[in-house]
Amino acid sequence: MLNDPMTIYYEKWLPRARRLLAPSGRLTELAMVLSSRDEVSVDEWQGRLRRVLDGKEAPDTDLVFEVERFVARPKVEESGEETPELGLAS
Repeated sequence: MLNDPMTIYYEKWLPRARRLLAPSGRLTELAMVLSSRDEVSVDEWQGRLRRVLDGKEAPDTDLVFEVERFVARPKVEESGEETPELGLAS
């Protein structure tokens, strides 16, 4: 159904997700975060994320939420403080 709210949202979300995950290493970093939360390997997450960004696989709402949460997280400050969600330091 073309007027389905999720379809409309997805059509607007996909180009934004592509743009936000385009910088080098962002997709891999997201795959690492997602892999740390379940039993799926980083490589499998990278493959799934690439299929979603290429439009070959529709994401479920949980994945859309995870991508949004990832791109909206606070940036690591120059002081080297850790980002609480990731436990990473710069």
